[in-house]
Amino acid sequence: MVGNIRKSQERTEKMNKTLVFAIVAGILLFLTGTAMAGSHSWYFSQSGNDSAGDGSIGNPWKTLSKAQTKINNANVDDTVNLYFYGGDEWTVNSGAAVTTIIFGLAVDSGDPIVNIASYGSGKAIFNGSVTNFSSAAEHNQTTGPLRWNSFFWFNRDNCSVTNIEIKNMYGRAITVKAADNFTLSNCKISNFGADAIYIEDGASGSLIENNEIYQGQQLWRYSLRPSGWGGCH
Repeated sequence: MVGNIRKSQERTEKMNKTLVFAIVAGILLFLTGTAMAGSHSWYFSQSGNDSAGDGSIGNPWKTLSKAQTKINNANVDDTVNLYFYGGDEWTVNSGAAVTTIIFGLAVDSGDPIVNIASYGSGKAIFNGSVTNFSSAAEHNQTTGPLRWNSFFWFNRDNCSVTNIEIKNMYGRAITVKAADNFTLSNCKISNFGADAIYIEDGASGSLIENNEIYQGQQLWRYSLRPSGWGGCH
């Protein structure tokens, strides 16, 4: 009887120690706000479905709004790879007379690392829908709100855009705002009103390589414009 009581006490002590350890670990995780970083790869196609899809290559999602939701819901330490089917086209109206700044995807400082690329054959196409660059007040390069609009906007270090096409943007194709180590490679950017890519002061280590950039509208001047003319190579 005494032996059984001793064994029962030992089991209780072990259980209590395990419970205390679990509680302490949970408290530390809560206080530090840390979580293990993860890597996610999600796929998008014009034949996909936001409701029935699961984001896999065999069952992709469809819309930019779904892609933005996945960015917003990921942990800041994660890496999110967004793949868009080559040859498919995602269209926005970047010439709308509104104060919209980002028409495609936005990656802020509290978001995960985001890499945007094509899959399959060819380049995924992102179309801003503007072919007539008006001189109306809302489009004025000095005061109009649309001069700042972008298809992709990054305020997060270590992001990349690879092997896609952006065209017909009233303002900028891409804005990099104080984000280090941004990479733009093997992309095609055409018919843009302000800048193909605008890199603000405070951003360093940007790599811009093997891109085809042309048809910048004459109202604006730049295809690649680092603010202050620094921060990229």
